[in-house]
This record gives sequence, structure tokens and C-alpha cells, in this order.
Amino acid sequence: MVRRKVERMGMPQVTNIFLALFIFLFLSIYSFSIDKYSLNYKNQLRQIQIYNPFEIEVNEETTFFIMNDGEELFDKNNSWNNKSWEIDKKLESASNKIINKNIIIVAIDSIKNGNSIIDETKRYVEFFPDEVINEFPNGFRKFAYTRIKNLYKNDYKLFIVNDVIPFVERKYNISLNENNLGIIGASMGALAALNIAIEYPDLFGYVGAISTHWIGIKPIEYATLPLRKSIKGDKKTFHAIKNYIQKNTYKLKGKKLYFDYGTLGLDQNYDIPQTEINKLFDLNNINYKSTKFENHDHEASFFGKRFIGVISYLKN
Repeated sequence: MVRRKVERMGMPQVTNIFLALFIFLFLSIYSFSIDKYSLNYKNQLRQIQIYNPFEIEVNEETTFFIMNDGEELFDKNNSWNNKSWEIDKKLESASNKIINKNIIIVAIDSIKNGNSIIDETKRYVEFFPDEVINEFPNGFRKFAYTRIKNLYKNDYKLFIVNDVIPFVERKYNISLNENNLGIIGASMGALAALNIAIEYPDLFGYVGAISTHWIGIKPIEYATLPLRKSIKGDKKTFHAIKNYIQKNTYKLKGKKLYFDYGTLGLDQNYDIPQTEINKLFDLNNINYKSTKFENHDHEASFFGKRFIGVISYLKN
């Protein structure tokens, strides 16, 4: 009788040990699923993080998604404002909803991932499309953008095309092209994503543009950007962006595009511009989806809430 009592007491303990071991192994697998690398670009190290959310074996059918602002995607402690998309948690919790799990995330840290007060202004310049400057009429705005671009001399598109993509191709022994490569970004990162898809149509087949910052900023807003709590944008900048897209819609034929925006904060300024861009896409038979999210603000936490919808639409 005593022996049976001991066995009954021991079984839950054994079960708990196995359960604890299983949880430990499970968490260990996922804790090492985000690999970090540093690439040298113009004498500056830029971090990229490669995330294989479902531990798939990479093959030619795997779709890679480059994502801008990589420092905001996983760990809030790496973000400038202690807020994160938490895409790793989002993907793990939504695994049953994602039909096509053969995906890899390649997150690229933005140039603002530093401690300088001017990091935010650097990010704006790096993500703003060079080609849009040509759409400005001659005057101070065109002069200012040209001078600032020449000052920083960073070409984010070339970094992706000449450094990031070849690195990924070598790592996985694959070839990336419009059939298996997409790019996702938010705010200025969304504008940069659309820009690179236009300039390199043979490379990118999918674009996710979350809360696209269509409206730019006025020169005075740019000069005080690190100190400002809000910006009003610039209609002339949007018109230049729209003209650029209009001239290049033919390059978006056959692509799959996703756009969205909220109704709070900076996002409340995007309704009219996004509607105009949608009309432009409709006239040119572009394959896209555009969604308005009520009570969503211009913050990483809201971008993260919509992330699964972006991936599901682009790949499923």
C-alpha cells in the first residue's frame, strides 16, 4: 500500500518534469530562431535580423520578406520609444491562421537606430525616394531636398540590392526575385518599400505598406523634427510622390500590394492621400488591397496588430 501511494505521488512529479523539459526545449528553439548579422555599408555597420518563424527548411519556394525599421520589430528594448511590433509573438500565436508558413523575415535596422538626436532626420532622408525630388518644381524645396540627400549620401536601395540580398542568397544558396521576395515597411519605411519595388521590379513581387507617410514634411518641420511632437505634412510633397508613382504604375503590374492606415494621430492625415493613390491604382488595374482601421494610431503596437493581416494577404 505504501508503495502504491509513493507511485501515485511520483507520477505527477514525473509529468511535471517532462512538461517543464518540453517547455524549456520549445522556448530554446524559438529563442535562437532570430539570427543577427552585421553588414558593413559605407564604413558603418548595419544590423540585419533573419527570422525563421516556423523553422521551415528553406528552398526555392520560400518567400523572403525584407522589413524596414528592424529595431522595432521584435524587442521593445531595442526600439527608440520602447514599443515594438512583436512580430515573433504575433506569428507564433497566429500559426494556425497562416496557411503558407514557408516564409522568412529579413529585418534591417534603420539608420536612426542610435543615440543621436538627429537619427530621426537621417531616417527620413534615407527612406525618402531620390526619384521624387525630380518631381518637385525648381525652387527652395527641391534645392533643400537635394542638398540634404547629398549631405548624407546614403542609398538605402543600393544597400538592400547590393549587400543584403546577396548575403541572404549566399546564406541559403538560393536566388531571390519577384516570385519569392517581398518588402514591408511602415510610415516612411512603407514609402521606401514601394519605392524600391518600383525601381527594382524584377526583384520584388510583394509590397506591404503600413500607414504610408504620403504627406512628407515641410522644410521647417524637417529642421525641427527631433524636437517636434507632431507634423502637418506638405501637400506639395504628396503631389510629387503621386506624380512619381503615376509615371511608374506600369512597373507595379503583376505585383501584389497591401496598404492600410488608421484614424488617430499622424494617420488621420492619410485618408485623402491614400484614396487618391487607390484611384490611381484602379485606373491602371494594379492588384492591391487598401484598408482603413478605426481607432488605430501611428505607433509600432498598432502596426504589429495588423501585421498578420499583411502577411496573410500577401502570401495566402
